[in-house]
Amino acid sequence: VAALIDVYESLFELSYLKHALAINYLMLHKFWDDKQGGFFFTSSDHEKLLVRTRNP
Repeated sequence: VAALIDVYESLFELSYLKHALAINYLMLHKFWDDKQGGFFFTSSDHEKLLVRTRNP
């Protein structure tokens, strides 16, 4: 995401910014822990695991 924003800031082509926003949305939707905050290491649509670890 950061690299796409860097390219956008260099070229000012809106497609790079739109792509960065789309990836960011997916990352938040699939990996964010709504209950305790932080990001899980596996996505919400991953196979069922006994423990789903996250980054604090």
